[in-house]
Amino acid sequence: MSNPSTSTSKHLLSTSVGAGVAILLVALLFRGCGTWGQTTVLPKVASPAATEVAQPAEKPVATKPMLLTGVNKNGKFELSGVVPTDEFKTNIEMELKKTFGEGNYLNNLTVSADVKPASWLSKTAGMFDVFKLPGSEMDINADKMVLSGTAGSLKEKVQGFFGDSMKVVALDVAMTAKEATSNALNALNALGDDATGLQVLDALGVQIINFPSGSTMIPADNKDVLKKAAALLKSKQNFKFEVGGHADNQGKAASNLSLSNKRAAAVRSFLIAKGVPADMMTAKGYGDTQPIADNNTESGRLKNRRIAYKPL
Repeated sequence: MSNPSTSTSKHLLSTSVGAGVAILLVALLFRGCGTWGQTTVLPKVASPAATEVAQPAEKPVATKPMLLTGVNKNGKFELSGVVPTDEFKTNIEMELKKTFGEGNYLNNLTVSADVKPASWLSKTAGMFDVFKLPGSEMDINADKMVLSGTAGSLKEKVQGFFGDSMKVVALDVAMTAKEATSNALNALNALGDDATGLQVLDALGVQIINFPSGSTMIPADNKDVLKKAAALLKSKQNFKFEVGGHADNQGKAASNLSLSNKRAAAVRSFLIAKGVPADMMTAKGYGDTQPIADNNTESGRLKNRRIAYKPL
């Protein structure tokens, strides 16, 4: 039989040795990881967002049409408008110099990244040859060219030069006014009785009232448009608007102001006669002070001679 005290001593010794080994292992473990009681600081890792390379801002999408106006005044050609690049402006400058010679042209082009390049940009070589003719005029809007003045008879020649890249038309004032008036009537007919006053004015403004020179007489086609507009406007309670008369810059400014005022008043009087309340609208002439197109061309002057409508 074994001695109980001896057995107990062996057990205590074994336990003490085991505990000592455990303490030693823990101490070694902490020593390997760092100083006891201190926290190991790990290096900071930059977040993906912080390491991303800054991307260049996206270029704005060019949406505006390229507009050019050219006119030959007594053998000197003047070109105005907005083009998409400096390179294109330089090409035009070289072509103008080649066609008209130094001192016989004026290049007023400006450059804007907002302008959408037209499909005919590669057709600059020789494009101004037909405009050596004094009195020749052109208006370009994107891929459409309107010829006026002495250039009107050169439509086929210019169209042949540009081919499918440009639609070339000769200005016909009467036909242009007729088409615009027809479009205005169609727009008004498409509106229901629930149309807003602003929608009616927008449709009404599509028409061109081609007054006889120096006259306030409203052509019959335009009266049909005004009648339809009156039928829609007269029920628009609390809606007020202005009938504005505008002129081109031909003649004296005072005369243009007087005539534009009389034409605006004539349109207002017609609308009143067709049932639009008199207190719904005012009439005002602006003369040639607010052009929307270049007065150097017949096409531009046609656009500037207008009746405009705006809500009050």
